[in-house]
Amino acid sequence: MHHAWGIDDIRYLIFEFFTPRGLAHLAQTCNYFFDLATHELWKVITSFSPFIFCLPPDFSRRPLQTADIKRLNFYSSKVRHISLLGRTGAKAIRLPFHDQKRRPKDPAKLWKDLWGEIAKLRPRSDFLPNIQSIRMDDVGEAILMPLMEISGSNITKIYMRAIHYKPEPFISNFLDQLQCAPRLEYLFVKDGEDFVPPKLIIQSPLKHLRLDPRIHAGKFEYLTL
Repeated sequence: MHHAWGIDDIRYLIFEFFTPRGLAHLAQTCNYFFDLATHELWKVITSFSPFIFCLPPDFSRRPLQTADIKRLNFYSSKVRHISLLGRTGAKAIRLPFHDQKRRPKDPAKLWKDLWGEIAKLRPRSDFLPNIQSIRMDDVGEAILMPLMEISGSNITKIYMRAIHYKPEPFISNFLDQLQCAPRLEYLFVKDGEDFVPPKLIIQSPLKHLRLDPRIHAGKFEYLTL
């Protein structure tokens, strides 16, 4: 193999011209390029649906075990950016049934229950450990469920706007459990009466902070960065 393939910059420049289908085919047929191809394929996701297909076919009909989410954790470690915009987010809460023989009376797991179950099986650092940016615009709040209980240690940017259907304070809970975000530099939250934890603002090295006028940050009256 030509020595140029050993230079990361050259390989990534070449992969920019691949379609997702081409990258998937490359990952399946060439062990040498598997890591690079899958890194490029999973670098940006616009739906959480791909994670569902990392689970066993019968995930909706039985309790999951730790071994069942190893593949999920493996591919999630390659994700750097999450971008859910408008209708793309709607796909996230549709759980596919891999098992076509499932009887109608068999109970199926809800989106919220599934990710709650997964969160109990793994440490925070196992899922999306390398995520750098999260953007959500005009989507339903239930989509946030996969992001609950992640470490957030590498997140640099969070953008949330027009989050709908909020039966529970998922946004507040998500931001609260990210109170240790040592690299967070950009925080934009524009979504009604949600609460931004003061500790997140104080401890993060923020360079850009923008909150909707209706959103408050604890007991702070003025924020100076």
